[in-house]
Amino acid sequence: MEITLFRAVFAFALAFALIRLLKPLSRKLHLVDVPNERKHHENAVPLIGGVVIYLTLLIVEMLFFSKTVGLSPYYISAGFLTFVGMLDDRYDLSVKARVVCTFIATGVMMYWGGQMFTNLGNLLGIGDILLPVVLAVYPLK
Repeated sequence: MEITLFRAVFAFALAFALIRLLKPLSRKLHLVDVPNERKHHENAVPLIGGVVIYLTLLIVEMLFFSKTVGLSPYYISAGFLTFVGMLDDRYDLSVKARVVCTFIATGVMMYWGGQMFTNLGNLLGIGDILLPVVLAVYPLK
C-alpha cells in the first residue's frame, strides 16, 4: 500500500515538475494555442499536456516497473503518437496524415502483440470488408 501511494505521489510530482520545465520551452518551439475567433481563452496556452503525460508514464515505468518488457510496443507507439500530436499542434497536420499515423501506431502494437488484422467488418453497411493479404498486419510471433 505504501509503495503504491509513493509511486502515485511521485508520478504527480514528476508531472508537475515537467509542466514547469516544459512550459517555457513550449513558447520557444511555438507549441502554444493562441486565442482566435474559435478559442475563447485570454492568453496563449502551452500545448504540452500530451508530452507531459507520455514522459511521466515512461519515467515512472522505467523507474518502478522496469521488468515489464511487454510494454515496449506501447511506449514506441505512444511516443510516435505523442510526436505526431506535437507536429499537429505546431503545423496543423491534415486529418488524413493523423489517421495514417494512427494506423501505423496500431500496426506496431498489433505486430508485436501477435495479432492479425484482416477484416474491417461491416464498415460501409454492405458486408464485411476483407483486406488483401498484402495490406494485412501479420504478427511477429
